[in-house]
Amino acid sequence: MSMKISFFNAPIYQCIDSSTIQYSGNNNKNILIICQNFENVEINDFLGKIMKAVNTDLIEDTRVLNLKENESLSWAEISNDCKAIKVIFFGIDPDKLGLHLNILKYQLINWNNIRILYSDKLEEIIADKNKKGFLWRELQKMFDQV
Repeated sequence: MSMKISFFNAPIYQCIDSSTIQYSGNNNKNILIICQNFENVEINDFLGKIMKAVNTDLIEDTRVLNLKENESLSWAEISNDCKAIKVIFFGIDPDKLGLHLNILKYQLINWNNIRILYSDKLEEIIADKNKKGFLWRELQKMFDQV
């Protein structure tokens, strides 16, 4: 029995050094938010409001990773750095970080003692009342407010 393994067809991912990862927030409650365009005032304000609605201060209680479009990181680097117990992916597929889970948008899951929520990009949620409702329902579950 022979196996043909093609080393040269394997995908290669360029990861950056974890010491160069740029986070915002003090992470007092071990909540990691992974998104894009966090520097956008509208997105920043919206994110602050939804966190406040679940009794969480965006600056004090969370750590925000503003992932650039073509930036790749590994889940191991991020999780070692943040020690998160709650993670929200806004428009970033967890697979992109090497977190290969069967996860649907707006469906809270528990994995390795971490509550994980995957949703659309913040820009899309801001523009869509239904997506706001889906997000709010799952955030209430995530933050035990149901």
